[in-house]
Amino acid sequence: MSITYEYSSLVTTLSFVLLALMSVRYSFQPQKAVFSYLFFLFIFTGSLYGAEGANLTFYTRGTGLMPLSIINIYLLFLFVYAGIATRVIGPYKSIPAPKLVTVPLVLLTILFILYAGFGVLKGVAIENVLSRRGLITLLNMTILYYTLKWVIDCDVNLDLFVKLLVSVAIAMAIYGLIRFLLFGGDPANYYANFEGSRSRLTFFDYGQSVLFLVTTICLYLGSAYKKGFKKIVAYSGSGILFVNILFSFRRTALLGLMFVVIWLFCISSLRKKMAIAILSLLLIAVSINILQTRFQNDKKKQSMTSDLVANDGSFDVKKNRFGEIYHAVAKTNEINPFFGAGPWGVNCPRITPWKETDFVHSSLGHMYVKMGLVGLLVYVWLLVSYVLWWVFARRKKWKNERMKIIGDAFFCGFLFEIPDLLFGTPFIIYRHTQILAILLVLPGICQYLGNKLDASVSAR
Repeated sequence: MSITYEYSSLVTTLSFVLLALMSVRYSFQPQKAVFSYLFFLFIFTGSLYGAEGANLTFYTRGTGLMPLSIINIYLLFLFVYAGIATRVIGPYKSIPAPKLVTVPLVLLTILFILYAGFGVLKGVAIENVLSRRGLITLLNMTILYYTLKWVIDCDVNLDLFVKLLVSVAIAMAIYGLIRFLLFGGDPANYYANFEGSRSRLTFFDYGQSVLFLVTTICLYLGSAYKKGFKKIVAYSGSGILFVNILFSFRRTALLGLMFVVIWLFCISSLRKKMAIAILSLLLIAVSINILQTRFQNDKKKQSMTSDLVANDGSFDVKKNRFGEIYHAVAKTNEINPFFGAGPWGVNCPRITPWKETDFVHSSLGHMYVKMGLVGLLVYVWLLVSYVLWWVFARRKKWKNERMKIIGDAFFCGFLFEIPDLLFGTPFIIYRHTQILAILLVLPGICQYLGNKLDASVSAR
């Protein structure tokens, strides 16, 4: 949600007052306290990158004395509160998450904590260790992962979570479409504000597109079990969400959609495969046309690959978009290829030859810079094992098709997120890694609840 930036501090303060009141109201209902947090997470976009004169978001620390942002401190409170409350109130029913996902996730988090502690002992400032340009968001991701695993412990709570996501996503999509058509689109438009493009867009924040995609798949796959007016509403909602994704003008979004379409094609029946094949061809044609419109109106970039290759069409890994990654890796090799330059904000005065930067436009490159080959291997282990786990998990017999649909939707969200993991900056944006935690944990919850419901049905 874009707001007038002069009033963003006031809105943030009022939002946290409301969160605090909700926490008191739901003091013995940890699920609703966590869902209140998720409500704000779904509403406020995660980055003002591309907005002129903007330096404060709902998720930033601001100029206060706290080493972390208020929302981050609130997440820590929820983690402790939910962990205690779910054990004190009634029988403890934590969802047993798949070890293929939890083992590398926990190991990666422990590596960060140990390395961060080593940095503090070496004299690295606490503010630098906790900087959002480091890997503190990795710890936040793990915290939300386990918090959701504790509170979404039955199908009722899962339904509440999905209804919250769908309701907020559709409302945001309608808002984004109206703003796009009538009010010039998202003001956080990097292409217009800094590249001279005359194009406008729905939402620049890629995380918003991920939430739209998950909701679209939920409605699309779930529409097969709806009839009449509900089916029309599901298709209409999917269409509005999909238009928002297309008019985000992101190449990563187009690539992510291709991954999702390929996956849906693989898991669908023969009749649906033919429909998906036809729709995918139309999607590619429309998407390319939309992206060309963006670049044709750009004073600095004349084609979709102008920042990837040289003017003569040649490719040089040391220049353009990939040059940053190349020089960051080379600099890290000089410092420590096995353990990186350190998982804190500022690693070295100049990681690339043309600008000072403390992050890399690739989560793989960023992980290598911060925690070297050791951290990178564990991170890749996490991503690959998650994909393999779900591919085999969904092949098993599911009597509860609704749980499989929800799990598939969040897995599609992860597939859509892959281009951003490869070529984006998710680790420096608080909201992006929180969304990634949701994508990682929800399929496991769906699998467990699906099996649990299957068992209860069989017992009857």
